Amino acid sequence: MLLPGTKIDASLMQSDIIAFNIVMDRFDEYCYLEIGSYKGGSLLGHLLNPKCKAAYSIDIRTNSSKNNTNNPDTLDNNTTEDMLWRLEDAGADISKLKCHDGTIHDISEGFVEKTPNICLIDGEHTNKAAEEDFNFCYSLCKDGVIMFHDKDHVKAGIEAALRKMDAPYTSYDLSTLVRAIEVGGKDRLK
Repeated sequence: MLLPGTKIDASLMQSDIIAFNIVMDRFDEYCYLEIGSYKGGSLLGHLLNPKCKAAYSIDIRTNSSKNNTNNPDTLDNNTTEDMLWRLEDAGADISKLKCHDGTIHDISEGFVEKTPNICLIDGEHTNKAAEEDFNFCYSLCKDGVIMFHDKDHVKAGIEAALRKMDAPYTSYDLSTLVRAIEVGGKDRLK
């Protein structure tokens, strides 16, 4: 879906955007971290939102992405430069965005300078990666919301991560494709 008025082709449905907006609206201000940014469609709303004080994008930037099938997803022109151009063209404040071309395993210490309150996992669609990405997000976000896009593709990975949780959490299906895990006990999403 091409986001209205932009050159950003987002793999999002209208219900996903509504789900993301519901989460953003629950915070007076927040920092955002996303794993798997591709063209920047899920970043745009945060970069346009004055309540978002900082945003982080982690993306390995390959031409294909693994998933739980034998058919990897093709990612055309998957570069940070292309994403930033599209975001800036759409009016996004890219000055509050910090990008890492790589995985969670090769991030330098100090990359994430401000604690994220909202995280989105939409990178490699394998159960192993989903579990690892959740654990990484949870290591940073102890009071907030961690969301998965394409939740049904990585359901076993989500469940494996949640079985290992050492603190209370609440899980919500916010749309057909989005599952949110609220941590920290503030019940923002009720």
